Amino acid sequence: MNLSNLKIGTKLMLGFASVLALTTLLGVMALLQLSNLSVKTERIATNNLPSVQFTADLNNLLGAIRRAEAMHLLTSDPAVKKVQEKLIADARKSVDAIVARAGSVLDSEVESKAIANFQKHLRSGPQQTPRCWNSPVLTTPPWPKKCFGTRWARRLTLP
Repeated sequence: MNLSNLKIGTKLMLGFASVLALTTLLGVMALLQLSNLSVKTERIATNNLPSVQFTADLNNLLGAIRRAEAMHLLTSDPAVKKVQEKLIADARKSVDAIVARAGSVLDSEVESKAIANFQKHLRSGPQQTPRCWNSPVLTTPPWPKKCFGTRWARRLTLP
């Protein structure tokens, strides 16, 4: 069949039919890609974004703990020390709550390993108590062992 033998009306119909078929194919492909995009967007909203939020919350709380501990060590006012001890205790409870909530959202293997590693180091780190906070820092050499235990004392003692 030769295209030059067809009437102009038939040629126009074939042209419009081919454009319509290509447009329909393009529309179907766009719908499939939108469905794929919806799944990815839902994953970002339900998993990735809360993971980032948990990390930011942990970072803020750990920074607050560090600041409160520094203020506690630097001040000599007992009232300020009490306030800082309460802030530290509250922040540690919040850290525990965030870590517990994060377990339900962190579902990838890398995230699960990271939170397990964080929990291990959080539990094995120095467990400071008020008796350690009130001890003179550099005047009594055994202070690291008294406050942090033998394992951490080796890391904290001055040469």
